[in-house]
Amino acid sequence: MGFIGALRGFVEKFVKIAPVYELVCTSVKDMGISSDLEFQIVRASPEELAFLKTKVPKNISDKIDLGISKDCIFNIAKGKEIYGFCSMCCDFSKKTAHSLGSFVFPEYRGQNVFQNLKQYSCSELFGRGFTEVTSHVSWSNKASQKGQLNVGFVPRSSFIILNLLGHDFWLFKKSINTIPSFEKDR
Repeated sequence: MGFIGALRGFVEKFVKIAPVYELVCTSVKDMGISSDLEFQIVRASPEELAFLKTKVPKNISDKIDLGISKDCIFNIAKGKEIYGFCSMCCDFSKKTAHSLGSFVFPEYRGQNVFQNLKQYSCSELFGRGFTEVTSHVSWSNKASQKGQLNVGFVPRSSFIILNLLGHDFWLFKKSINTIPSFEKDR
């Protein structure tokens, strides 16, 4: 294996780099977002969260576990089955919230489930006195960027998260007011 092979194995296992945009929402656009699907947005029960964990990819299941440990709010889009979820972690002392993660099952994507979940969840928090909701979105996740911008999120900064041995470090953070690739695609 050699030193280089061992070093490569260590880096692949214990070092992760994620370039992200930080988006912030201080008010929700009331766009009357419609969908061909019929569903309600409701608070997820513990049984529904346990079910979701068995149906989503591991990285999403890990976010559900993290959200449960932090007492996050989980809203689900539910019709004949669960179409997706949105989680919000709240800091009641600062009246801010962070969108820990959202997920829509592939067969329901493109039907405004994500936008409805985000709009509902943010509106609920603003109605409870929260002043802002933040979200971190991968530079490569164009669908999430577009969906969140359509709901009322705006870019605040871009940075790289370096995860080294389970600890996150934010690198190269800079303020932005637009997402360049999104502007070109409009």
